[in-house]
Amino acid sequence: MKTIYLHIGQTKTATTSLQAFFHQNRTWLLQHDIYYPECPESHPVKSKHRFLMESLARAAFPIPKVLTGWAYIKDKITAAPQKRILISEEVFWHLFEQRPSEKIEAVQWIKKQFRGYEVKVVCYLRRQDKWIESWYNQVVKTDVNYRSRLTYEEFIELYRNCGQLDYLHALAPWEKVLGKDNMIVRPFEKKWLLDGDIITDFMSILDVTLDDSAVRPKELQVSLCNSACELSLIFNRTKGAANFKSKFVTIIKDFDTGVVDNRKFMKKKLAESLISEFADSNARLSNKFGMGKEFFDAELTGYESGEYTGLTSQELAAFVMHMFLDMQVQMRSLRKRV
Repeated sequence: MKTIYLHIGQTKTATTSLQAFFHQNRTWLLQHDIYYPECPESHPVKSKHRFLMESLARAAFPIPKVLTGWAYIKDKITAAPQKRILISEEVFWHLFEQRPSEKIEAVQWIKKQFRGYEVKVVCYLRRQDKWIESWYNQVVKTDVNYRSRLTYEEFIELYRNCGQLDYLHALAPWEKVLGKDNMIVRPFEKKWLLDGDIITDFMSILDVTLDDSAVRPKELQVSLCNSACELSLIFNRTKGAANFKSKFVTIIKDFDTGVVDNRKFMKKKLAESLISEFADSNARLSNKFGMGKEFFDAELTGYESGEYTGLTSQELAAFVMHMFLDMQVQMRSLRKRV
């Protein structure tokens, strides 16, 4: 029987690097009897299986028996001679997070799609304060929607209310449908990763040892500095922002590369509060999935440089000057074309 390893995230646990590794090393994985299915030619994202999540997220309830993207992946799995199939999409972590009553139905539907196969869920988890800080930065950087306009405190409250900060609660539908023995849950903590490396650790789940023939991807995701994050938040709240977000992202990333700011975006007291709030749930999570090790400690690091207190006039002026210079470069380029 073939085994499907469904990697569901969590977001902000080096999933982009993992997926780049899987994508760039498809042939190498095949040599180890692992098939990482290709994405449809028509879909713009090729390194991960975003099309599966998009297809499911758009579906009406009750979910139809057949969805185009899922029919495609089933055909690929059926045709593959390999015994192990790897599917990776971190947004599965957010599966119907705002409609939790529908989440278990969606997981049941996924199980039916893979009837006849053994299905194992792989999920890495980051301590709540670390995850929400990184996830907020990502959402504000890339999106223009309700979430990307929220204050930090409102954003935390949103994810607290939908249960995504209580990891036992968030994983419960997957465990209920697939069973605890089919859940591979690990902490995204350097000290617990094999050789301190996420790729090495993930491949150990598949009983594969890395060698020099495997290609290592470059670091692909970089968080915005504090001021760039706040500037992005201001932009997201501006009327018409969605029409020009891609251009703004290019500018803010370029601005960000020249800024060094080691201050922490999350206030220390807030981080301590989150750690305390979910300490009991995290302890039970460790007991259930940790094989005798505590997933997260309560140590707070990175506050040596202080806390971010808000956008200063100097930071705003620096960004305005950066925008001005960018505009001049573009105008010069246009004049050369005329």
